[in-house]
Amino acid sequence: MAEQRFQPGDKIGRYTLERRLGAGGMGEVWKGQKADGRAVAIKFAHRQLENQAYFQDFVRQEASTNLVHPNIVAVEEIFDVGGLPAIVFYFVEGNNLESEIYSDPNSLEKGRPLDLARIRGICRDILSALDFAHQRGLVHRDVKSNNILLERETGKALLSDFGLVMDVTVRKMTRYGMMGGSVPYMSPEQIRDNRSVDLRSDIYSFGVVLYEMLTGVLPFRVEPGETEDPDYLIKHKHKFSVATPPSNLNPMVPVALDRIVAKALEKTKDLRYGSCQEFAAALNSFSTEPPPKRVVMPDFPDSQDLFSPSDPTTAAAPLFRLGRRTFTTAEVTLWLPWILMGASALIIGIALYVFFR
Repeated sequence: MAEQRFQPGDKIGRYTLERRLGAGGMGEVWKGQKADGRAVAIKFAHRQLENQAYFQDFVRQEASTNLVHPNIVAVEEIFDVGGLPAIVFYFVEGNNLESEIYSDPNSLEKGRPLDLARIRGICRDILSALDFAHQRGLVHRDVKSNNILLERETGKALLSDFGLVMDVTVRKMTRYGMMGGSVPYMSPEQIRDNRSVDLRSDIYSFGVVLYEMLTGVLPFRVEPGETEDPDYLIKHKHKFSVATPPSNLNPMVPVALDRIVAKALEKTKDLRYGSCQEFAAALNSFSTEPPPKRVVMPDFPDSQDLFSPSDPTTAAAPLFRLGRRTFTTAEVTLWLPWILMGASALIIGIALYVFFR
């Protein structure tokens, strides 16, 4: 793990660092404060990446994709720190979606499903942000719950981290042809060949996020007893396996949402939603009210089984009482045909009497 380069209270350029928010393979992110008191988030690169050209691409892509949208975390500026670039973002006071779902952010095995109304709001915000980027020819390529921030006061969801963005108008990306993205959220085409990626890859990835919000688990994950390499196994499932319907894991999920998720997670991109607007329209069609409780009807035997004299228990069971006489199932079975024939003859006789009178 890279050594922490900074300490709370350090002054970096125009910013004073307050606390480290997190760290990953590419660098660390700090909460900072400008001279006017406004909070910002600053992403610093790890020193060992200094001479790696692909990281320079990463930073340039992140900084140049300054999309101004209410549901996109805005890049404010980029500046140099000891020969490495640092990126300043608008600071979102709140959690990311991953920590909202999983109690232990280091374990993506089992989380808790979110409320349907909350899910609808997050979907509305993020699909709006993605649609804004897609209309400008940009594919995010790393849509995941960790890159969705939730503003604490407003509940608004914001999309962050455009470091792997691809401009489909010129097929320009971070290191052309290099696989980008996070394995649990990758579309099949992202795994096979990054050059075939388009906006529908983001729709697939957000379908994975939607599945997470509905069930508290990823649709494709390593199950107990599976011993293959985790990355290989999950990639294989993305390409060939069908996800369990969310309603099988969470009975509060309407079946209509199963179909929406399944369409977003289609293996063939031509079968998915063609745009985020289409995806959002489908989500707007379902009710946030929980489905009615499923009434489990008793498993009645059919008439042949009910009146079968071959079952001594059933045959001897009392069926009804008339005066002092109790009739068993076997007796009713024996006399029922004659009773029906007699009733039919009586009805026919009455009809003939009325007709010829």
